[in-house]
Amino acid sequence: KACKKQVSFTMPHGDFSDISGFFCGALGAAALYDATLFYKPLGPLLPFFDGEPSPDGVTALQFLGSVLMFLWLVLFVNRWNPVNGPVASLATAGISAKSALIGYGMDSGELKLRPWYVVSAVMALATLHLMFNHNPMLTSKMLAEKEAKRAAKKAAKNK
Repeated sequence: KACKKQVSFTMPHGDFSDISGFFCGALGAAALYDATLFYKPLGPLLPFFDGEPSPDGVTALQFLGSVLMFLWLVLFVNRWNPVNGPVASLATAGISAKSALIGYGMDSGELKLRPWYVVSAVMALATLHLMFNHNPMLTSKMLAEKEAKRAAKKAAKNK
């Protein structure tokens, strides 16, 4: 039987979409592990939420944790190109804006150090990365050239 050769290409990991993905993963894991953490200060940061956690608030945060875990996987695994990168940046821009507005609104327009602004900053940077620093759109010609280079390198190595 003829066997088809499997072709794979490595992902360019380590860029800011990965960093923002791991940030979302860490927030998601915290929400899934103990959603009441969002009601506690973290170092110099005030808590996300003031007051005592309600059962409904904890449930909503646990659900948000699963969404953040999904976002972690999407930001880490996806290869961003000129089509899907800018589209995804619309979502991260929305998250950034809403996070800043929530933090600002919680303190009646007074700027206090809350995690909302950290989320806003990370998502703003993710927006810029996805919008302007995405990968090129790979054409079949580019893929064939990459495969030829890889085959030549492998042949030279086996000599």
